[in-house]
Amino acid sequence: MVVTLDENNYGSSRVRLLRVLRQEGRHDIKELTVTIRFEGDFEAAYLRGENKKILPADTMKNTVYALARQYPVEAVEDFALHLIEHFLTYNEQVSRVRIETVENLWSRIPHGTKPHAFAFMRASGQEKRTATLEGTREMTAIRAGIDNMAAEFEV
Repeated sequence: MVVTLDENNYGSSRVRLLRVLRQEGRHDIKELTVTIRFEGDFEAAYLRGENKKILPADTMKNTVYALARQYPVEAVEDFALHLIEHFLTYNEQVSRVRIETVENLWSRIPHGTKPHAFAFMRASGQEKRTATLEGTREMTAIRAGIDNMAAEFEV
């Protein structure tokens, strides 16, 4: 019997990242959930059980944490680009990387008449920044937006 593998991909989902940027007199906070998906030369893993070309999920997660220490996470699209470049550079078996990010927004807790410099709470709305990037060695596509954005209109 001949087995043909049509498509294959794998990855890691729900990688949670909470980044606190400590500055003189104030802290800033960024919370991301990252999903990583690889496509590439993984046929041996599926057909013969050879996992030497498979990057473990914990390695993917730890790469997110390591790169978050090296690069700013201010623009989630830029951070996702760093992840794509890293995975494609150091994993020749990977031909396409898809990175999905969801940013939960936080706001400062009021302290008297001013926002507190170091204390936060989840933002009152349900909106979340999203970005999905797909990259190969030749190109990268970026799609970004805001989910669950509530708008109020006066008529």
